[in-house]
Amino acid sequence: MRAEVADKYGKEALETSETYLKKLTKAQLEDLKSEQKQIFKNLFELSSEPPTSDKVQSEIARHYTNIRKFWGTYGTSKSQAAAYKGLGELYVSDERYTKVDGVVRPQFAAFLAVAMAHFSDIQLANQ
Repeated sequence: MRAEVADKYGKEALETSETYLKKLTKAQLEDLKSEQKQIFKNLFELSSEPPTSDKVQSEIARHYTNIRKFWGTYGTSKSQAAAYKGLGELYVSDERYTKVDGVVRPQFAAFLAVAMAHFSDIQLANQ
């Protein structure tokens, strides 16, 4: 997985993420992972809503913040709109990322991609 990330996103992005995550205590890392699982659960429950709805976009904003913590870029001024939109596309193309309760959910992946693209285009494009 580490080599895959370095190939896809570059060594610098990998090192930024690793540096941030290594600074976390075990409890902080578990909290971060737990928050990500809760956000995915919330988004799955909202997946019958339009991806552009206020409820969905509010949860997508939480997801974006949480993802930036994993990326090690939380708190920086760079918006990362293209990277976040690309992550949504990755969810569609790689089923490892959108399993819910161990079941591959392609419709959920497509929902996430649309919601994340909308968030990137509307909320992040001008940052």
